[in-house]
Amino acid sequence: MNNLLKEATELLNGQNFEYAICGGLAIDIFLGYESRTHVILIYWHIGMTVIQ
Repeated sequence: MNNLLKEATELLNGQNFEYAICGGLAIDIFLGYESRTHVILIYWHIGMTVIQ
């Protein structure tokens, strides 16, 4: 699995906020392996504002 994704998940677990991983990476997590190379986009959602 993508090391950046693994590290991010370890960092975010147990924090006092919700987060979600979406798209192809979410499918790969479900499958348990990286099916192809993905472009990683990060969005922060604060209230009603989305920040890229």
